[in-house]
Amino acid sequence: MSDSEWWDQVVQPATAYLTARQSPGGGFCFYRGPYLDEPNLADTYCAIRALRLLGQAVPHKARTLAFLHAFDGFDQPAQLHARAMGLLSLAPGWRPDSRLLASIHALRIAPAPAAGAAELHGWLSRTRPIARLKHAFDGITEAPTVRAWIVAAGRDGGYGERPNLWDTWLALDIAYCCGARVDRQASLAFVDRLQVPPYGFTAVKGSVLGNLEMVFAGVRCCALLGVPVRFAAQARSFVCACQTGKGGFARSPGALPNIELTYRALWILDRLRRDVALRAPSACQDRFQ
Repeated sequence: MSDSEWWDQVVQPATAYLTARQSPGGGFCFYRGPYLDEPNLADTYCAIRALRLLGQAVPHKARTLAFLHAFDGFDQPAQLHARAMGLLSLAPGWRPDSRLLASIHALRIAPAPAAGAAELHGWLSRTRPIARLKHAFDGITEAPTVRAWIVAAGRDGGYGERPNLWDTWLALDIAYCCGARVDRQASLAFVDRLQVPPYGFTAVKGSVLGNLEMVFAGVRCCALLGVPVRFAAQARSFVCACQTGKGGFARSPGALPNIELTYRALWILDRLRRDVALRAPSACQDRFQ
C-alpha cells in the first residue's frame, strides 16, 4: 500500500470521529452523548490540532472561536496553553491580547527537583506548557535558571525517577524552549536504546510493552534531536492498529479511543508520512502547537 493510500484510509474515519464530538456551542468533548455534553479546553485544542493535521476545516469555526474566548480569565497553565494554542491553530498569526499576555507573563516556573527524584515527572508535566507559552508569546525571563535545572536533571541522556521516554520528551521540549544545551549525544544514545521493532518505541530499557503514547514521545524526541525514526514502518503499523472502528485512536489496539490520543496518533502518522523526523529541530514547527 502506498503512503497516499494508507493515509487516505485514516483520514475519513478520523474526521468523522472528531466532528461527531463537537458540541453545539463549538467546543469538543470525547465522551459526549445524547444526555451528556461537557466540552472542555483540552479536548477542543486536541480536536483543532487533529483536524488541522488531517487537512480538514474545523466545523462551525466562529462558534469554536467563541468557545475559546469564553475562557478569558482562566489562568491555570494547562488551560492557558490549550486556549492560546487553540486560537493560534484556528487563526495562524494570532497574538494574545493584553489580558491574556499578562496571564502568560505572570506564570512562574518552580524550582526543579533533583535528578531522579519522584517529583520530577510532575515538575516536567507542569513546566512544559508554561515554557511553550512563554517561548511562543512572551519570552522566558528565567531561561538561564531553567537551563541549569534541565541540564542537572538528566541522567545518562534520559530523564525521570527511572529515566524513561515520556519524561525525556518533556525535558527535551522544555530544553528547546529555553535554549538549554543538553548532552545531545547522550540523549541520542538513550532514545536509540528505546527504539524497538514491535512498536517503534518502548518506555524504559528492557521493557517489552508498547503503547501509542510511547511512540508519540519517541517520535517527538527524534524530531527534537534531528534524527530518523529507526523502526518507522513498525511504528506506523502499530499506530494504525490503534485506530478503532469509529475512527478514533486508542492507547493500544482494542482499547477505547479519545480525542487526545487521536491527535497524538495523527501527529505521529503525519510526521512519519512527511518524513520530517530527518529534519533539524529548527524546521519542526508543529512542536509549538
